[in-house]
Amino acid sequence: MTSSVDDPVTLIGLLFGLDEDRAARVFMHCLWADEQRALAIYGYTKDNAIPEPLDERLRDRAYIDSLLDAERDEDDPDGVILDALARFTSER
Repeated sequence: MTSSVDDPVTLIGLLFGLDEDRAARVFMHCLWADEQRALAIYGYTKDNAIPEPLDERLRDRAYIDSLLDAERDEDDPDGVILDALARFTSER
């Protein structure tokens, strides 16, 4: 199922019930997670690697776990984001 939402921050906000600022923060974690996936697959980051659509990646529990790890690694982890991501994975 492909989402009809074109803006990734809006999609994240809708899926996780986050405001725009928090959704943007999660989107930055998505960019990091995509880079980590490329490193794992290719051994280096690939500028031309095109990941699956975001709505598909967000259905992957391992992907969500990497977003949780990224938020936990922040200097000031946001409890609302952590709760939203954890709640989302527990529903899967």
